[in-house]
Amino acid sequence: GLNYADQTPPALADEIAGSSVVKVGDLLRLKKTQVLAGCGFEDAVACVLVRDAEEVCRVAYVPQILVGNPMIERNIDRFAQVVELYETSANSAKQEKSKRDGGVAAVVLLDEIPNLE
Repeated sequence: GLNYADQTPPALADEIAGSSVVKVGDLLRLKKTQVLAGCGFEDAVACVLVRDAEEVCRVAYVPQILVGNPMIERNIDRFAQVVELYETSANSAKQEKSKRDGGVAAVVLLDEIPNLE
């Protein structure tokens, strides 16, 4: 979740900026990485904020249970645009989901954004 920086293992907490910097319209990129967990390293997928054509910081990690999922793997290194932050949604169910899951953003993959011309 975007708000889990304070509930993240200490080795990762300083690396995650979270919802304090993510805004609707921002670009994110899924990146494979490894994180220290327990006695060693494990594969992880980070959501990296992109601004001015540069990767600025990690804002979240994909839940560990989804790492290796074909849908996630297919989208590694792709860009996505944040279209909604559930914590500020008018929909109370989305607000609850964000609270329960530690911050949720809806995104659209860039190659799936329709051409409006």
